[in-house]
Amino acid sequence: MAATVLVVDDSECIRQLLCLTLKHAGYVVLEAEDAAAAVRLLRERHVDLMLADIDMPFMDGLQLVRALRGDSSLPPLRVVFLTSHTGYEDQAKELGAVGYLTKPVSTRSLSATIAQQLEARA
Repeated sequence: MAATVLVVDDSECIRQLLCLTLKHAGYVVLEAEDAAAAVRLLRERHVDLMLADIDMPFMDGLQLVRALRGDSSLPPLRVVFLTSHTGYEDQAKELGAVGYLTKPVSTRSLSATIAQQLEARA
């Protein structure tokens, strides 16, 4: 059974590119345009890994993961952060992120990181 990856990014264009790449790699892909939509999906569906943009309006990716980590009703979640800014690596590690990618990210790097983290989960 294919792993399910949730892509959270406020940019529709970037979300579409990420989803297309991950679908092509054989994953079941869910997408959310913001943190609120991500939380709704996580309550409704099983997700093996979340790829979350850090720089989003209203609630950024770091705040989203903090909120998820504090919600005992949700299962533990592997998170890979994606950002166009540098300097968030330490915060990502503190939140238990299993990966950190900087935009623009190559499809090869994205696929390798996701595959590696899903393999580690098993």
